[in-house]
Amino acid sequence: MDIRRYHKFAVASATLALAAVPMVAGAAPSGLTAQHFVTEAAATNKLEIKLGKLAQRKSENPAVLSFAKKMLSDHTRLQHKLVRTAKSEHLKLPDSLPPKLQHKYQQLSQLSGRQFNKAYARFNVKGHEQAVALFKNEKRSHNDAAISKLAASGLPVIQHHLSMAKHMQQAVTTKS
Repeated sequence: MDIRRYHKFAVASATLALAAVPMVAGAAPSGLTAQHFVTEAAATNKLEIKLGKLAQRKSENPAVLSFAKKMLSDHTRLQHKLVRTAKSEHLKLPDSLPPKLQHKYQQLSQLSGRQFNKAYARFNVKGHEQAVALFKNEKRSHNDAAISKLAASGLPVIQHHLSMAKHMQQAVTTKS
């Protein structure tokens, strides 16, 4: 890899790692509203669906492809449940990805091969750590019983995704 490509990869990786930190309100202080949870969860679901499709186009790594397929399936299902519950509770859903998440998608879309695999895995580990915290916080909040119940039912799915993301990250970093 020439120095320019290495530098581009290093900058993109560092940017993605730092940008993933506020992906969702992972370190969410207690007292956030049900509306905040719905907004964050819906945006995260939309991003995971888009990234799953992107990974299926960009990667040939079996671990990445398997993870991406699972993200598409599960986050589509979670999004349908979220939409149904939010509407019944008269909560607003975002129409599109917020600019920060759209920017993260653009960053990943510029990578390919092993660079993409590593960045996608790292991004998903950090993002799912934050999503676990968001879902736990909402589960405990009891701001809205239906939304708290949704968070409680989605939490094991998100925790499983975190475990899968860690295994994927290990697979893409240990392969030569």
